[in-house]
Amino acid sequence: MSTTEVASAIQWVVATLRSDSQWVALSPGGVHRGMLPVGTSTPATIIAFQSGIDVVFANAVRSSVDATYQIKALGTSDQTQAVFALAARIDDLFKRARGATSDGVILGCYRLNPLAYDDETAGVQYTHMGGLYRIRNQQIT
Repeated sequence: MSTTEVASAIQWVVATLRSDSQWVALSPGGVHRGMLPVGTSTPATIIAFQSGIDVVFANAVRSSVDATYQIKALGTSDQTQAVFALAARIDDLFKRARGATSDGVILGCYRLNPLAYDDETAGVQYTHMGGLYRIRNQQIT
Protein backbone atom coordinates (compact mmCIF):
# COMPACT_ATOMS: atom_id res chain seq x y z
CA MET A 1 0.00 0.00 0.00
CA SER A 2 1.40 3.40 -0.93
CA THR A 3 1.28 6.57 1.11
CA THR A 4 0.07 9.89 -0.21
CA GLU A 5 2.61 12.26 -1.69
CA VAL A 6 2.19 14.59 1.31
CA ALA A 7 2.94 11.84 3.85
CA SER A 8 5.76 10.52 1.68
CA ALA A 9 7.44 13.94 1.54
CA ILE A 10 7.17 14.33 5.32
CA GLN A 11 8.76 10.90 5.76
CA TRP A 12 11.57 11.93 3.37
CA VAL A 13 12.25 15.14 5.32
CA VAL A 14 12.33 13.24 8.63
CA ALA A 15 14.64 10.54 7.22
CA THR A 16 16.95 13.17 5.69
CA LEU A 17 17.23 14.98 9.02
CA ARG A 18 17.77 11.86 11.13
CA SER A 19 20.50 10.59 8.80
CA ASP A 20 22.58 13.77 9.24
CA SER A 21 24.96 13.69 12.23
CA GLN A 22 25.30 17.50 12.36
CA TRP A 23 21.52 17.92 12.55
CA VAL A 24 21.29 15.22 15.26
CA ALA A 25 23.82 17.14 17.38
CA LEU A 26 22.05 20.49 16.84
CA SER A 27 18.48 19.24 17.46
CA PRO A 28 18.42 17.34 20.79
CA GLY A 29 14.62 17.62 20.81
CA GLY A 30 14.41 15.69 17.54
CA VAL A 31 11.90 16.35 14.77
CA HIS A 32 8.15 16.63 15.23
CA ARG A 33 5.22 17.14 12.88
CA GLY A 34 3.04 20.17 13.50
CA MET A 35 4.01 21.16 17.03
CA LEU A 36 6.42 20.44 19.84
CA PRO A 37 5.02 18.06 22.47
CA VAL A 38 5.00 19.42 26.02
CA GLY A 39 8.22 18.58 27.85
CA THR A 40 10.34 18.08 24.73
CA SER A 41 13.94 19.29 24.87
CA THR A 42 14.91 22.25 22.73
CA PRO A 43 16.23 23.19 20.27
CA ALA A 44 14.05 20.97 18.14
CA THR A 45 12.81 20.82 14.56
CA ILE A 46 9.20 21.17 13.43
CA ILE A 47 7.83 20.23 10.02
CA ALA A 48 4.32 21.07 8.83
CA PHE A 49 2.47 20.81 5.53
CA GLN A 50 1.28 24.27 4.43
CA SER A 51 -0.40 23.89 1.05
CA GLY A 52 -0.03 22.18 -2.28
CA ILE A 53 -1.40 21.48 -5.72
CA ASP A 54 -1.77 18.31 -7.71
CA VAL A 55 0.05 18.41 -11.03
CA VAL A 56 -2.19 16.57 -13.48
CA PHE A 57 -1.95 15.46 -17.09
CA ALA A 58 -4.66 16.27 -19.65
CA ASN A 59 -6.35 12.93 -18.90
CA ALA A 60 -6.76 13.91 -15.21
CA VAL A 61 -4.01 11.56 -13.99
CA ARG A 62 -1.96 13.06 -11.16
CA SER A 63 1.72 13.13 -12.07
CA SER A 64 3.05 14.69 -8.87
CA VAL A 65 2.30 17.01 -5.97
CA ASP A 66 3.91 20.43 -5.74
CA ALA A 67 3.63 21.41 -2.07
CA THR A 68 4.96 23.85 0.50
CA TYR A 69 6.20 22.67 3.88
CA GLN A 70 7.31 24.69 6.87
CA ILE A 71 10.60 23.34 8.25
CA LYS A 72 11.91 25.28 11.22
CA ALA A 73 14.13 25.27 14.28
CA LEU A 74 12.50 26.08 17.61
CA GLY A 75 14.05 26.89 20.97
CA THR A 76 13.66 29.09 24.01
CA SER A 77 14.80 32.70 23.73
CA ASP A 78 17.97 31.95 25.70
CA GLN A 79 18.94 29.43 22.97
CA THR A 80 18.80 31.91 20.09
CA GLN A 81 22.28 31.14 18.72
CA ALA A 82 21.60 27.39 18.88
CA VAL A 83 18.30 27.93 17.04
CA PHE A 84 20.12 29.96 14.37
CA ALA A 85 22.74 27.19 13.95
CA LEU A 86 20.02 24.53 13.66
CA ALA A 87 18.10 26.61 11.10
CA ALA A 88 21.28 27.01 9.05
CA ARG A 89 21.81 23.23 9.04
CA ILE A 90 18.21 22.64 7.98
CA ASP A 91 18.71 25.07 5.10
CA ASP A 92 21.95 23.33 4.09
CA LEU A 93 20.07 20.03 3.87
CA PHE A 94 17.04 21.29 1.93
CA LYS A 95 18.02 24.37 -0.07
CA ARG A 96 18.66 22.31 -3.23
CA ALA A 97 17.74 18.71 -2.56
CA ARG A 98 16.40 15.66 -4.37
CA GLY A 99 15.89 12.16 -3.14
CA ALA A 100 13.99 8.92 -3.13
CA THR A 101 11.00 7.87 -1.07
CA SER A 102 9.73 4.36 -0.38
CA ASP A 103 7.32 4.62 -3.32
CA GLY A 104 8.52 7.52 -5.43
CA VAL A 105 10.96 10.31 -5.93
CA ILE A 106 11.49 13.85 -4.67
CA LEU A 107 11.93 15.74 -7.93
CA GLY A 108 13.10 18.90 -6.19
CA CYS A 109 13.21 20.77 -2.92
CA TYR A 110 14.18 24.39 -2.35
CA ARG A 111 13.36 27.25 0.00
CA LEU A 112 10.64 29.64 -1.12
CA ASN A 113 10.69 32.02 1.84
CA PRO A 114 12.66 32.52 5.03
CA LEU A 115 10.82 32.32 8.33
CA ALA A 116 11.71 34.00 11.64
CA TYR A 117 9.52 35.01 14.55
CA ASP A 118 9.22 34.91 18.33
CA ASP A 119 6.26 33.99 20.49
CA GLU A 120 5.35 33.27 24.09
CA THR A 121 3.54 30.22 25.46
CA ALA A 122 2.73 29.80 29.16
CA GLY A 123 5.23 32.51 30.07
CA VAL A 124 8.09 30.98 28.03
CA GLN A 125 9.49 32.93 25.10
CA TYR A 126 10.40 30.93 21.98
CA THR A 127 12.42 31.71 18.86
CA HIS A 128 11.40 30.15 15.53
CA MET A 129 13.70 30.22 12.49
CA GLY A 130 13.57 28.29 9.24
CA GLY A 131 11.72 28.50 5.99
CA LEU A 132 8.92 27.49 3.69
CA TYR A 133 10.22 24.83 1.33
CA ARG A 134 8.69 23.72 -1.94
CA ILE A 135 8.88 19.96 -2.37
CA ARG A 136 7.78 18.29 -5.60
CA ASN A 137 7.03 14.62 -5.02
CA GLN A 138 6.13 12.01 -7.61
CA GLN A 139 4.88 8.57 -6.65
CA ILE A 140 5.81 5.60 -8.78
CA THR A 141 3.03 3.03 -8.91
